[in-house]
Amino acid sequence: MSILLKILYLSSFIFVLLLLAVLATKDKTARKYLKKAAGAAFLASAAIGLFYVYVFIFFRDTFYANPWYLAAFVPLVLFWIFYSMLSRFVTPAVSYNLAYIPGRTTYGVLAKYFSFTLICVALALAVIALARPRNAERTELPPTEGVDIMLTLDVSQSMDTPDFTPNRLAAAKAAAENFVHKRTSDRIGIVVFASEPMLQSPLTLDYDALLDYLSSVRIGLVRADSTSIGDAIALSAMHLQDSKAKTKIIILLTDGENNDGVVPPADAAKSAAALGIKIYAIAAVGKQEDSFDGGQLREIAELTGGKYYRAYDNAGLENIYSEIDKLEKTEFKNLTMVDYDDVYEPFLVVALALLCAAFIFDKLIFMRLP
Repeated sequence: MSILLKILYLSSFIFVLLLLAVLATKDKTARKYLKKAAGAAFLASAAIGLFYVYVFIFFRDTFYANPWYLAAFVPLVLFWIFYSMLSRFVTPAVSYNLAYIPGRTTYGVLAKYFSFTLICVALALAVIALARPRNAERTELPPTEGVDIMLTLDVSQSMDTPDFTPNRLAAAKAAAENFVHKRTSDRIGIVVFASEPMLQSPLTLDYDALLDYLSSVRIGLVRADSTSIGDAIALSAMHLQDSKAKTKIIILLTDGENNDGVVPPADAAKSAAALGIKIYAIAAVGKQEDSFDGGQLREIAELTGGKYYRAYDNAGLENIYSEIDKLEKTEFKNLTMVDYDDVYEPFLVVALALLCAAFIFDKLIFMRLP
């Protein structure tokens, strides 16, 4: 589009210069030709301006692969304007219908210029086709690298304690759901654990499916009479170890200390740290349990470069997830895929039709006699 605007500025500038030359010259012959040249430049500017407005209105979302071909409009418009002057220097001919001698009538003007004008318009459309107009459809692509998160939730029997509303597990699920809603391009999975761990959802970008899996988490999915934190960390780390994400984290939520399982929590945390995985450990324990110090969870978090939190109520749990959400935000550059669709074919079809029409008018309607 900008190339047309530049051509319009150039032709307007030429018109202004010729107009100033007309005003400055005193020679009648020179003024006569300068007036004709200024008139031609004005008509060229008007034609290009009208064409620019037309293109801007109807093809504002169109891009040109070869925009410099549009510069051919200048000589084409000038040639069309000066055609009447040039025709004086070629072999004289009279174009008219055999049953009617046109003279200076409207029919005579049509007989002389109509076919030629059709050819010029066809050439103009061919120039547009050479410039390769095409529409661009832009698609925002998700980033290829981000944060991979494993939500590791305790579903032991003690998570049914009503010191949260309505209980610890329900509050944990609600906070995790809000956390998922805040993420846009990170893969998230779910591991549940009690006496043993179980993968509830693999890492996925399908948040609707993930939320369905989260809603189905309940006490009793696995044997719920003990807590195996070390095994849960080991299983979560196993599903993160092959991740190519820049950041890998485990958000471990429990209400107790490890009292079952095969892998000691500290060993599991060290293995996770070796894989570049951070653990955010959350203790969902009400204020009435003063004896809970969270030393084991604090050690797990420190070994991996993560952080330990304790939530006393639903609001505290929400705040913890919000803080983790802010800590693990990754800045991405917007990735855009542009799909171009060429639209030059209609211009070529119309140009061909106009050339055929010009031939028909010139040979069958406006017959030319030497």
